[in-house]
Formats: sequence, structure tokens, C-alpha cells
Amino acid sequence: MKSSILILSIILIITLFSPFIYFMLKGLKNKSGAKKHINDLLKDNGIVYDQKEFWRKSFIGLSADKKTVTFIQLHEGKPVANSISLEDVKHCNIIRSNERENAVGLKNLDLEFVFKTAGKPQVRINFFNIDTDLNEDFELHRIETWHALIKNAMTQPHQVKIAS
Repeated sequence: MKSSILILSIILIITLFSPFIYFMLKGLKNKSGAKKHINDLLKDNGIVYDQKEFWRKSFIGLSADKKTVTFIQLHEGKPVANSISLEDVKHCNIIRSNERENAVGLKNLDLEFVFKTAGKPQVRINFFNIDTDLNEDFELHRIETWHALIKNAMTQPHQVKIAS
């Protein structure tokens, strides 16, 4: 009698927890596959990144010379890459929209670059969209950190080599 209850309990526990374990392992595999795909793209561009960050299926990095911001995001397995020269950026802004006017829930979070050149269109980098990601993963803190890093890199004077 005791052994049958023990076997039944083990079967019940395996039945209950196996889907959770399966989906956790599948999620880790998808994340590492996306990170590997992004790393392969980064090796091809030849830029050395001083500061970089991976999250979900996205990457943002600031080059070591503080002149270039690169953003790569995977949409349906295809990479969408933006490489922005900070020498041509006039200013950058955080664009935030909520689900309702007084609601706390975040709907969309973008980092917008406005360029010095009049004819060049603005570029928006999407950090969070409720339609593609159902839960937030500290995106507000992440975008504020990167906004400060980019503003700091834009205000730093770049060293110019003087010919002798």
C-alpha cells in the first residue's frame, strides 16, 4: 500500500513539474541561440565595444572610442541593426507611452535620436513594446542608463590627432 502511494506521488510530481522544466530549458536555449546569432553579427562589423548589454533578443553597445552606438534586435529570426554615429547626433530623448493616461503599465519605450543634418530622419530604437513582450524586464532602468551613457559620450570632447 505504501509503495503504491509513493509511486503515484512520484508520477504526479513528474507530471506536474515536467512542463515547467521543459519550457525553462527551451527558453534558455532560445536566448542563447539569439545571443550567439548577435555575437556572430558583431564579429563581422569590427567594432570593439566598451559597454554592451544583451537582453531578450536585443543588443546595444557603445564603441570604445565613444563615437558609435550599435543596436541589434531579432524580429522573427531576422536581425534588424542600427549603427548610429554620435558625432552627427544633435540630442537623444526617451519616448515613453503608457497604456492609459493615468496608468502605471508601460506600453512602449523608445530611445529617439535627432540628427544635426536637417534632411536626415530621426531614428527610434525600441527597448520595449507590449505587443511583442508581455512583461517588463527592467527596461525603464535600462533605457535611462543607456540614455545617460549616450549623453555623456556626446558631451565628451573627442581627441583629434594633430599632424606634426
